[in-house]
Amino acid sequence: MRAFIMIDLPKDIKDYLFNLREKIGDDAKIRWVGKKLIHQTVKFLGDVDNEKLEMVKEKLNEVKFESFEVSLSEVGYFPTQKDIRVLWVGLEPVNKIIELQHDIDMKLSDLFKRDNRFEAHITIGRVKNVKNKERFLKSLESLEINKFKFRVDNFKLVKSVLSKDGPRYFVIEEYNGV
Repeated sequence: MRAFIMIDLPKDIKDYLFNLREKIGDDAKIRWVGKKLIHQTVKFLGDVDNEKLEMVKEKLNEVKFESFEVSLSEVGYFPTQKDIRVLWVGLEPVNKIIELQHDIDMKLSDLFKRDNRFEAHITIGRVKNVKNKERFLKSLESLEINKFKFRVDNFKLVKSVLSKDGPRYFVIEEYNGV
């Protein structure tokens, strides 16, 4: 099964992020992330068999963290201005998210390769092509993000099922902070 670890977002944050697409304009062809699917990925695991899944669940139960508050920050893109492929919204402060990701990464280090390139971000769309790059970049630069705050008090191990209609997520287990 295809699996990953995520921080889920409150419904009002998902609604807000989903509706940002209306403010970005139509200077690019973008495949938007579905409202229910918007999240912060902490670690992508890939294909995991049932035996390995049980080990993952055991190790994730050992992750201890204090809940923390974050807020939405700016809109950005990956990988470069010349080749925009992913639109994202950042979170701040990033240090708590990076700490949690590092703790999870360390617990799973004997099962999965460590992720040395982790960047805290919420993907909101995948850019297929840009019709007018100058106007598109200006629309992103002028976009003011509401600094909504929310509490991160858990993370989830999720199964991702790919279909012709896009991915569907199923929570396998939830891990709570203190």
